[in-house]
This record gives sequence, C-alpha cells and structure tokens, in this order.
Amino acid sequence: MSVAIASAASLMLSCGEQSCTFVVMASQTLISSLLFCIFADRPPTKFASGRSLYRPESRCCGFCSTREETGSFGARGRNRGGRSTRAAEHRAYECVQRLDQSKAERMTMAGRLNGKSSIVTGAATGIGEAIAHKFAREGAKVIVAGLPTDPVEDVVHAIRARGGVAEPFLGDVADEVDAQACIALAIDAFGRLDILINHAGVFPEIAECQDHSVEMFDYIVRNNVRSAFLMTKFALPHLKPARGVVISTGSEAGEMGEPTAAPYGGSKGFLHAFMRGVAYEQGKHGVRALCVCPGPIDTAWTHKETGPMNEQMEKQTLAGTVLGRRGTPEEMANVFAFAASDEASFVTGALIFADGGTTIAKGGPGEMVPSFVREQPKPTLDLRHSHDGLKGKPVENRMH
Repeated sequence: MSVAIASAASLMLSCGEQSCTFVVMASQTLISSLLFCIFADRPPTKFASGRSLYRPESRCCGFCSTREETGSFGARGRNRGGRSTRAAEHRAYECVQRLDQSKAERMTMAGRLNGKSSIVTGAATGIGEAIAHKFAREGAKVIVAGLPTDPVEDVVHAIRARGGVAEPFLGDVADEVDAQACIALAIDAFGRLDILINHAGVFPEIAECQDHSVEMFDYIVRNNVRSAFLMTKFALPHLKPARGVVISTGSEAGEMGEPTAAPYGGSKGFLHAFMRGVAYEQGKHGVRALCVCPGPIDTAWTHKETGPMNEQMEKQTLAGTVLGRRGTPEEMANVFAFAASDEASFVTGALIFADGGTTIAKGGPGEMVPSFVREQPKPTLDLRHSHDGLKGKPVENRMH
C-alpha cells in the first residue's frame, strides 16, 4: 500500500500542468482501489465470539457478490463483470458506514460485563428494564427483580430470546424476607454476585409539604430507602469476595431538592449519602459503591398522562434541561453499564449525574434548544415497558 501511495505522489510531482487533471483522476481511482482492498479484500476480522466483522450476508450492494464470483478485477479498474471502479469506491464508502452502524453490535461482542452476576431491582419497567437488557447484552447474568404485579416474566423472556441469561424474582425487596430471598436466588442460580443495582423506587405524589399525605411519605421511604438498605445489607457478604459494586439510582432531585415532591427528593438525597458511606467503609474490601443520578427520563413518571405531573410541571421539567428533552431509559442503562464494569474500577463514592444538565440549568434553557438537538437517539434495546412503571401503583397530584 505504501508503495502505491509513493508512486502516486511521484507521478504528481513529475506531471506537467496539462496532465494535472489526469493525475488527479488517476489518484482518485488508486485511492478508491486501496480503500476497497482495506475494507473488502482482506480476510475478515475475527472476534472472540467467532463472528467476523465482514459478513457477506449483509452486503450493501451487488458488487460484493460479483467480486466473490469473479475473484479479481480486470484491466483499467474494471472487474470481469464489467462494473467500474466507481463500484469499488461505493463499496468502500458503504463498508465504512456499516462499521459505524454495527457499533452497538461490536460493543456487544466486547462484553464488558462478561462472566459477572447481577441483580437489578425495579427491573421490569422504565430505566430498570433498560438496565437489565443492557447488562444481558454486555454479557452479565441478570436477576430481574420486580413486584408480582410487574411484567418481570416478559422482560426475562425478551432477554432470553436474544441469547441473554436472566432469572425472574417476584417479590417486594423492601421486605426483609424477600430481600434475602432475592440475594439467595442470585447465588443459587449463578454461584456468585458481582453487581447490585438498587433501582426500585416510587414517585407517587405531587403536593407541597403541608399537603403531602403521611401515607405516601411512608410509601416513599419504604420503597426508595428501606429497599436499598436491605438489599445492600444482604448483598455485601457476597460482594466482598467478588470485589463487586453497589449502584443505587439517585436523582438530580437528591442534589437540588424537588419542590412539590420534597419527600421524594429527600429519599434520593439519602441514597446519595448512603452510597458514599458504604463506599468509604467497604473500600477496604475492594467493594465499590456509587449513585447514577438521572434527570427527567422518558418513562411514566414524566408524562402527565401516566404520572403525577400536570401539564405545567411537564413543560417546566423539559425547559429545565440544557438539552431541551427527556433522556431515554437506554441512555441511562449505558451509564449504569459503564459504572458496573471494570472500566470504572477507580470510581467509588461518586454521584454520576446523567440529567441533561438539569443541575446546572438557570431559567429555562430547554426552550432555546433547536428541534434537531431535542431528538432522542434511536434505541437499540428491545424495551416494551418504558411507560408502565406506575401501573397498579398509587399516583396523586394534590396541586389544584
């Protein structure tokens, strides 16, 4: 290849003014041919899984087939099938595009969580569903934990259908017996525990503090605080030998407070401090602990039709992000996957804010964001329950 490039350079230096156009055209042809050799003619790259980067079944044009049938190119840059080198240029361009498009698939092959055993609570809907799918895609074995009324079995079936390993757990992890049973299931099914994701939580009521019901306050504490404490308590003896990690779902509300939902914000603030305390005391055992702190995400909680917010609150929530949109469950799952992986081996006691800039926003920056920036990224996970997190659960807005 280097010889060919040097030859082209020498040719251009020696050419006269009249032949310059010819040399440029010849150089373009040469470069196209070189690109073709790089992306189409060399042996396929093999991954650890045995699959190759170049797969004939995903050809971008018929040129690939012709090349394989003829085996070589004829004179003047034309193959024996009669196609010009423009086809080679097209082939090289399309191959580069396909490399970009298959990024997610190649990351799957990388398997940053290969061999790890995990528990994800609140894993049947919303962000939790996305975390379960993402972990399975990255090679982890997953306990999909949720309430008996949640679509836990559906999520497990979807993961298994794509070659993942998952086991269902139906129970209330805010109950001491169920929390212990969830941990035991992971040990019985997978033999070890490397990752605990405390995602189970609720956001049931919108009200100023003086109007907030005591019943819903207790409900928030039970589901957001007690569940994380119990799961962490019973998981730690198994996380120590694995030098594992505990990740709790915090929130920008735990940092900034949440007006008209002060108890909810307070529960998330507890998780921030709780994970930092656990990180400090368990560091000597090699166990990490941290929070991933989402902002407004495209789940049931942030839509007026399915959650406690009214139209005005929904509008203000979006305006309060510097990106002018909700995040997606998959975007959050990507952050959790990194935080749980060995790539984050020096990250502990951290609050990772994935909030679209909510914690730095002043005024309504989202209203200035152009429409193309507000577009959500295209999903790659097969999520079916992003907006089902509040089905069968108490939801009330007292701001009337």
